[in-house]
Amino acid sequence: MTSAAALRCIAVAVLLATTLASQVRLSIDEHWTIDGRPAMVPAAFEHTLGVGFDGAATYRRGLTELRGVDAPTVRLEFAAVATHATVRCNGVVCGEHLGGWTPFSIDLSGHGRRDGSDTIEVVVDERVGHNTQGFLPVIQPHFGGIWQS
Repeated sequence: MTSAAALRCIAVAVLLATTLASQVRLSIDEHWTIDGRPAMVPAAFEHTLGVGFDGAATYRRGLTELRGVDAPTVRLEFAAVATHATVRCNGVVCGEHLGGWTPFSIDLSGHGRRDGSDTIEVVVDERVGHNTQGFLPVIQPHFGGIWQS
């Protein structure tokens, strides 16, 4: 390896270390509402809405964790949501994801007021029969919701 290549590698390593060290990760698990009813996350929304529920439901919670955050980028990360998720911050759609088994993140930058009054909504449609559910509905009852952190 040439000395110029070695210096580039060191520069990239320093940049990554600085970037990762400046990140703050907060959990927003636990207390949400689903269609106005108290609910816990992570959990399938059938825990709150009943095992006979099929369709779409809206998760909602305050996002007071953004109060005073001065980071230029704010992302909301999900380990898994079944099956189609539409994420809104303060009523503005910030992104969507289809697939009940894969992690994803939504960029909230520019949508938060960061004064303690922010709200987040995740409209989840379990899309019974959609091919992203794979074979599971064939062998076990379906489920939907923010079922992972």
